Amino acid sequence: MTVKFRAWVKDMGEMVGVHMIQLEPNSARTEPHVLDQHNDVHLLDEIVLMQFIGLHDMNGKEIYRGT
Repeated sequence: MTVKFRAWVKDMGEMVGVHMIQLEPNSARTEPHVLDQHNDVHLLDEIVLMQFIGLHDMNGKEIYRGT
């Protein structure tokens, strides 16, 4: 099973695909953040991170669980 994430961006009211989750400080940022499919950065307190649970609904859509 592939581990997949997506995120609900609270202030935009939009769901985005998660490309990378950065928990450790790096040269560009010190706060934990995610990088979405458009290479936009979102801090963890600005989003609701969701993980694909490996199941699909009756329409074949992936089911995610939020944190």
